[in-house]
This record gives sequence, structure tokens and C-alpha cells, in this order.
Amino acid sequence: MPQRLSVGLSLSLSGAYAAMGRQAEAAIKLFVDDLNAAGGVNVGGRTRELALRCHDDQSDARRCAEIFSALCGPERVDLLLGPYSSRLARAAAPIAEAAGMVMLNHGGADDGLYANGSSTAAVSIVTRRSRVYCPRSNAIASTPSPLPAASHRMSP
Repeated sequence: MPQRLSVGLSLSLSGAYAAMGRQAEAAIKLFVDDLNAAGGVNVGGRTRELALRCHDDQSDARRCAEIFSALCGPERVDLLLGPYSSRLARAAAPIAEAAGMVMLNHGGADDGLYANGSSTAAVSIVTRRSRVYCPRSNAIASTPSPLPAASHRMSP
């Protein structure tokens, strides 16, 4: 049996972000199960399985901070995944940074997470909000439709 690598995170399994939190939980669990079924990961020449520790932050920044304080402290994990939403990621990132841990951010796109070096702990896998729209996509969006206006109307 390979040694386990602990992966910790908070997800909004209840509250305002629950729909996204449950989707993220399902996807992350599937990833961990598939990876472990394939034999785990190689870390420094040793095979290790992942052990997921997911906690419900209830879509609440204070609860998220409590969870990350534990995951970066007394219940320290080997890998840290960020919560869903920029608001919760802003609560978690400084805790990870203070603990000297890197947080893989999959759910916060706000540029404020990275402004003026405010978080060196968060590594983002999502596109920052300011980079979602570029001049080319704005030009495409402003191009008139090739169909005549009448074809957009429904017949009575």
C-alpha cells in the first residue's frame, strides 16, 4: 500500500455557492479516485495515493478561514486546494501564505487576489477576470449579425 499524500480544501457544499461547490467536489473526487486507481502519483521516486480532506465552508469567509487555518496548522496537509469564489479565496490565500504553503486556486478569478503581490501563495488555474476579454473577443462581439433583423423575429 503506497503512502498517502493528503490534499485539503474547503468547498461550499451549502450556502450561496453550494451548486458550484458540489460540482467541484464531484470533479475532484473523481480525479482522486481515477488517479489512485491508476496507481497514484510518483513523488521523488515513491508512489503515493491521494487522500482527500474536503470541508464545507458554508459559503462563509470566516468559516473558510477557520478551515484553512486548520489545514495549514494542526491538521496540516501536503497539498492545498483553494475554495470556490474570489471572496473565499481572498480569505484563504493569506493563511496559506503565512504558513509557507502554496494554494492551488481553482475558483477565484478576481485580479485583487494578485494585485501588488498581495498573494504569492495562490497559484491560479483559472483566467483572471481582467484577462477574460481581449480586444479580439470584443471586436467579434461588436460585429453585426450577418442575418437580416427580420430573421430574428418569431412569426405570430
